[in-house]
Amino acid sequence: MNSIATIVLSMMAMMNTLPSPPTPIGEFEVTAYTYECVGEESLTATETKPVPYGSVAVDPERIPLGSELYIEDVGWVVATDTGGAVKGDVIDLFVGYDDGIQWGRRTRKVWVKND
Repeated sequence: MNSIATIVLSMMAMMNTLPSPPTPIGEFEVTAYTYECVGEESLTATETKPVPYGSVAVDPERIPLGSELYIEDVGWVVATDTGGAVKGDVIDLFVGYDDGIQWGRRTRKVWVKND
C-alpha cells in the first residue's frame, strides 16, 4: 500500500471516532440573570453554583438539565438551572451584574451537543 492510501485510510478511521457536530435546536430568546437575582450563595436546580457565561436556566421540558449547549455569540454553556419565567424557547444566561443590565433580551441560535 502506498503512503497516500495509508494516509487516506488513517484519516477515514479518525473521522469515525470524531464526535458528531452539535444539532441545531432553534432560535431562543436569551435573557440574563445575576447573583443579584438569586443571591450569592444560591445553588442551581442541579445543586451547583452558577458560573458566569457557563450556566443557563432552561425549560427542562424543552432542554434536559445537564445538556451542553452552544449559544451564538456566547459559546458553550451547561443547562444547570430552571426558572419560573423560563418556558419554551427561552434561556436565561447567568452573567455578572453589569453584563446583565447590558445584555437585556437577545435572540440567538442554539445547538445541543450530541453524545
